[in-house]
Amino acid sequence: MSKSQTASVDITEMTEVYHSLIETVENADEDDLAGRLIWRDAIAEALEAGTRLSAKDRACLEAADRMLCEKAATVYANNPEVFDDNRDRVPEGYWWWRLGPEGTPGEG
Repeated sequence: MSKSQTASVDITEMTEVYHSLIETVENADEDDLAGRLIWRDAIAEALEAGTRLSAKDRACLEAADRMLCEKAATVYANNPEVFDDNRDRVPEGYWWWRLGPEGTPGEG
């Protein structure tokens, strides 16, 4: 398997795992939630490093991100400290760390 095939397999697994993590994100405790958001960080870092998403992987990632946004108000309400304590520590484009009490990415 070539290096590009390996990277493709890895990003496929990463997006699928992220999707499954977000399916139950509203039930996560503080540490578990942070771990799920860090998983999303890893995907962002891979993309920033030049990893390309297949159409299937992009759809999976976008579906998981939409799901997170739909659940954001509950996720924030259950663990506001995860967002409030880390908001200024992550890159600006990492919107998933900036969920607010209204549920949408914002300044809480």
